[in-house]
Amino acid sequence: MIAWLTVSYTTLFAHVLDGRGGSRAIDAESVFTWTPEDGQLWVHVDLTDPATHGWLSSLPSVDEEVLGALVAEDSRPRTLVLHDGVLMNLRDVSGNADGDPEDMVAVRLWIQPDCLISAQRRALQTPSAVSKTLQQGKGPASVGELLVEAIRILAHLAEPQIDRLEDHVDHLEESVFDCDPNELRDPLAECRQTIIHMRRFLHPQSNAIADLAGARGSWMSAEERESLHHLADRVTRQVEDLEAMRERASVVQDQLASTQSAQLERRMFLVSIIATLFLPLTLVSGLLGANVGGIPLAGSNQGFLIICGVTFALGVAQWIVLRRLKWI
Repeated sequence: MIAWLTVSYTTLFAHVLDGRGGSRAIDAESVFTWTPEDGQLWVHVDLTDPATHGWLSSLPSVDEEVLGALVAEDSRPRTLVLHDGVLMNLRDVSGNADGDPEDMVAVRLWIQPDCLISAQRRALQTPSAVSKTLQQGKGPASVGELLVEAIRILAHLAEPQIDRLEDHVDHLEESVFDCDPNELRDPLAECRQTIIHMRRFLHPQSNAIADLAGARGSWMSAEERESLHHLADRVTRQVEDLEAMRERASVVQDQLASTQSAQLERRMFLVSIIATLFLPLTLVSGLLGANVGGIPLAGSNQGFLIICGVTFALGVAQWIVLRRLKWI
């Protein structure tokens, strides 16, 4: 059974794989006395505890270069062979209940033939999921299998979020012709931002998994390497889906801009037509309103009605001309 262990200088869980899909928990002190003969070891630490850094540096297998990579504030997915081990950075879906599902959280791994150290700054879903399988006696039997299972869960957890994004893009495509463009602007921008954010990490993650499959070392079997290649292809397909959604969202953005532009053109055209109709009428009324002698019909009792009739006729004549010109 995996248990959380609290000691004076760090918080972690650590367990030794029994080689049959189960494990036995060990405390922090036992990590220092562990030997490969005891079984393969998995240690998971929480980097938010400042004392964890000192605890990690005291481990014989963690030198200054490895420690710096494990405790780095920010990291992109990558695989790097160092000394007799492999340093790996991946991204997991957030395990916080109130977190954004698309929030990709860093998980750092230091892999050696008989020992795996994983580290987190925020809650992760994958370690808990792997722990559950070990508690049930159906988990990985070796470090290689542990990596394959963890990466499989990483890929599995990302797929529902990608499916949800695809449904959202479908909805935006269907709504672009029916809804007010102003109502779609913010949802579309948020969707595009999420797609870009996920792709930013999943694209190098597929390369990191492929690099791990090709890393030297006898601790990984041919079957496990083949599984990693398949998982790299799976993540690559996720990246391709995100790229397709990004292109579709760009098309929606273009259509939205085109719709807004067409609306603006129609409104400006209407204003231009109104201005065109009233320009001659304004000229007539301006001339007749001049305060000089000789204004036609100035002394007639019917002058106002006659002028109204003339301007109305002039307006109708303009309308007919504009219609024949197919301006309206």
